[in-house]
Amino acid sequence: MRIPLRSTREGFTRRDLILVLVCLLGVSCAIAPIFQKASQKSRRTACINNLKEMATGMQMYLHDSEDRFPWVIATKDGGSEGLPDVARHFLTLTGYISSPKVVSCPGLIRHRPPVQAWAMLKEKNVGYGIGLDTRVVMQMETARDFVGGQALLLTDMDIEGGEDTICARTQTPARTYGWFEGFSSCPLAGWSKTNHVRVGNASLVDGTTVTLDDQGLRRQLSLGGSHFLMPK
Repeated sequence: MRIPLRSTREGFTRRDLILVLVCLLGVSCAIAPIFQKASQKSRRTACINNLKEMATGMQMYLHDSEDRFPWVIATKDGGSEGLPDVARHFLTLTGYISSPKVVSCPGLIRHRPPVQAWAMLKEKNVGYGIGLDTRVVMQMETARDFVGGQALLLTDMDIEGGEDTICARTQTPARTYGWFEGFSSCPLAGWSKTNHVRVGNASLVDGTTVTLDDQGLRRQLSLGGSHFLMPK
């Protein structure tokens, strides 16, 4: 006579489920920083590529404009001299930049979304500022006029410190940033924690694109002008 064997298989208990969930949570917590760093690196790379394209476009603009930047050319001549909005300065580069998406920083897409067409470009779509003191030929008339290839031409907009002023050269409302203690009453410049977190990207007059920490930013400011027009 065969005696049926008693099954030893037990159901999936609540305790087992909790253990599985705890393990999954632990794994996700362990790999989350890896994905976060990868995402930050991807955004920073995209930001650098944007600045490189804008810097290249600006070099082509200079070639066609007798080595003058748009903000020192009268609006009646196709420039943007005296205009208070960054977006309107970038609109002078429509023939030199592939898409208006390039002027929107990938790290700020939530707050400053890109647009598909230049006709739609507003201040809220721009993620970069411009250096109003920039010029191609270095000058040594005074120490303050020593502005040349190493001056900041384009930069991430999230620079902290500084104070509102008027750029005498372009008669444009601007923000000036200090690079050493005692620079007027102006607070020292530094990157905020809202975008690339205490580092930022910038393009120089000579077309070079660089990544700078706070000290690097101040050092670069000391090599050129300190007046910038940032998007509102």
